[in-house]
Amino acid sequence: MALIALTGPDSVASGKNWAEAEGQELNLATYQALKPNQIIKIDVISGFNEIMQVFLKVGRRSTSKKFNLERIKLITVKDESGEPCPYRAPYYFYNRQGNISAAHSNMPEHINLIRFIKK
Repeated sequence: MALIALTGPDSVASGKNWAEAEGQELNLATYQALKPNQIIKIDVISGFNEIMQVFLKVGRRSTSKKFNLERIKLITVKDESGEPCPYRAPYYFYNRQGNISAAHSNMPEHINLIRFIKK
């Protein structure tokens, strides 16, 4: 399901057109569509009640049979070019029996929108 950003830097209210404001929510279908070395842009709602935009490069998937979960490591990059940002903690998307969650290092995060930049 496509979502439209109504607030934030890439929103319709800030002058972007509808196509640029379109994104997807973090769900099982979006999680399964992520491929290695793909560049995505996410809107993260921070603890200071603001929306941050972060470019991420999809890393490898790993599974844990003991805890029955799968995770994807996401590396922070500077922009669409994919150049990594040094000294930044990675993001993780977790799949626990179909329930998808996100974390920045070991701190839970709320992901508002995901946009696929480079496939």
